Amino acid sequence: MKICIATIDIHGPIRNGGIGTAYTKLALLLAQAGHEVTIAFLLGERCEQGSISRWQQWYAERGVTFEPALLDHKLRFYAPPQRAESYLTYLWLRSRPVTYDVVHFPEWRGYGYYAMLAKRLGLDFQDTTFCVGTHSPTLWHTLGNHEPVNHFHQLDVNFLEAQSIALADLVVSPSRYMLDWIREQGWTLPERTLVLPNVMLDRPLARPAGGGAPVSELVFFGRLEERKGLALFCDAVDRLVPVLQRPLTITFLGKPGDIRGERGDAYAAKRAAAWPFPCRTIPDKDRDGALAYLAAPGRLAVMPSLVENSPYTVLECLTARIPFLAAGVGGIPELIAPEDRDRACFVPQPQLLADKLAQALAAPNLPVRCAFDIEANHRAWLELHGRLGRERRTRPAATAARPLPLVSVCMTTRNRPELLARALDSVRAQDYPHFEVVLVDDGSDRPEALAYLDRLEPEFERRGWRIVRQANRYPGAARNAAVAQARGTYVKFMDDDNVTDPDELSTFVKAALASDADILTCVLRPFEGDDPTARTDPVEVLWLPAGANVALGAFENCFGDVNALIRKEAFEALGGFSEDYGVGHEDWELFARAALKGFRLYVVPRPLVRYRVSKSGVQSSTSVHANYARSLRPYLGAVPPGLRDALRLAQATFIQMHPASAGLLVRRKKDPAKELDRIKRSVTWRVTKPLWTVEKSIHRQLEKRRLKHRDPA
Repeated sequence: MKICIATIDIHGPIRNGGIGTAYTKLALLLAQAGHEVTIAFLLGERCEQGSISRWQQWYAERGVTFEPALLDHKLRFYAPPQRAESYLTYLWLRSRPVTYDVVHFPEWRGYGYYAMLAKRLGLDFQDTTFCVGTHSPTLWHTLGNHEPVNHFHQLDVNFLEAQSIALADLVVSPSRYMLDWIREQGWTLPERTLVLPNVMLDRPLARPAGGGAPVSELVFFGRLEERKGLALFCDAVDRLVPVLQRPLTITFLGKPGDIRGERGDAYAAKRAAAWPFPCRTIPDKDRDGALAYLAAPGRLAVMPSLVENSPYTVLECLTARIPFLAAGVGGIPELIAPEDRDRACFVPQPQLLADKLAQALAAPNLPVRCAFDIEANHRAWLELHGRLGRERRTRPAATAARPLPLVSVCMTTRNRPELLARALDSVRAQDYPHFEVVLVDDGSDRPEALAYLDRLEPEFERRGWRIVRQANRYPGAARNAAVAQARGTYVKFMDDDNVTDPDELSTFVKAALASDADILTCVLRPFEGDDPTARTDPVEVLWLPAGANVALGAFENCFGDVNALIRKEAFEALGGFSEDYGVGHEDWELFARAALKGFRLYVVPRPLVRYRVSKSGVQSSTSVHANYARSLRPYLGAVPPGLRDALRLAQATFIQMHPASAGLLVRRKKDPAKELDRIKRSVTWRVTKPLWTVEKSIHRQLEKRRLKHRDPA
């Protein structure tokens, strides 16, 4: 089989965490079994240790192809970085000359989202099985570290990760605990969900590594951070010191993380200053070096994690027969033989850990047994891939094509005949054969606009298309009027200043039939001016929606643009667009209402429309706060009345934190510097400026650390 493991965390070029260890060992196991394995390193040429060529050679010697996924940097995005990275991963996979039988993704950061979305929509990868491993969801990690959800981009990451799990053909979790956590969050698991412990290629040692010697050194083993229990460990040692009867050494073995506003190594040194025995921190050992250190006689590994999935630290100690104590949280007990759990595990509370440490100091230093057979687990992984290969070879042939549905292209226009002519030309060029056009003139009063409509009448009558003329009532009412005349199974909305690609309707229909979607939006190519083909920037820009992210949708339109395909029955069930005069965001409001009510809304991950950005458009010429209030209405109707002001406050805070995104600095062609100065003088700015400043500072620090460490586990 041809198998791809696509990840940013892998052994070699970076100082990897648990995800990298899991996928490295899986790659080696599959290669040993004769499969063609490619590791797609999604950080491209980035290398923290050695060189990319060195690691390519290292993996090649073990039968694995290591390929830096050189993502296309000729694109820029109206989208957060993690969304753009997921989309670039999709483009890279789509460009491959080989069709992979299986592609493995971690759920972490949602790199597989757009690729798996393309498969769900019937557009790509129909012969590929996407397997997602549940290792370390960002929300799980954030909550476990007692950190706040302090940036709106985190809502985006959480959605990408949840959808990566929901869209997978197969989810494999190393623990039942993590699947339970996912269900508790309300995330959707696919029908095919398995529990398989991580691969551990090292064979278990026959004898204890420590030889049963008395404990003379306690080794905190893990990253120095809150979630790994650093503060808990220090609190327990504080309680142990008064009752300690003999000399002892304390070692912190792990890379520094962050804890309570400072680096983990600094925190450990500060806490250890009060202890009457030697203490040291060892931050730079790799996996093999750490295990070799722990294997020396008299050393007891302590892993007091507050939350944990299925940590390799525990699994490696089990395999190497290294004595340890571990918090009985998450998936840790699933790794330990039932008869050893009471001895090896503890409830993560300072006094209970101190009591456990005192017991360990008074007893022989004995290892702990694993709950499952390592070799049998390897066979289970290989048998799983064997089943996937057999399923691919015996996949039934495609069923007969369904009749093509009629699509009603619903266009609105007002006093822009030149732009309307170009838009209609793009509609006439569609390669989809079964569509009609319903054009609503929303109160044009320019003579040239009225004359152009008159010239269109014969063609429209000949084609069975329709022109509806009405007084100016704004886009929501105009689009509802178009749908009232539509005969299609689907309605496709379009503004008169946008230009559609020739394959837009055919792509939309193919995706709708494959996914049974109610609403499909798409990637857009924004342009300024009147010519959609003119590009002054050598880098192409794409507006990249996320989809039905209801959490983020309360603050920004992550759903997509009104250039969307909607099943007419769904549109009518939603009540159509609201018809507020002089207010924008009618499409955002409709999409939010649909997502909250459970209608299927997906983004077609292909650019199908050239979207004209205009400073004189509806969004720019209307009240920012009125527009946002309109988009919030579906949320206000979905929560108890007592929570509505909390939503209003949250949205207003977002607007103050992101004034440019909300349009505050560009609306009505105001001078940006003067507008910014006006906002600074306002009471609202003075109240929220400290929050904005702190929030931006925190986000910059977190992003710098993320880029520096790239360490998921």
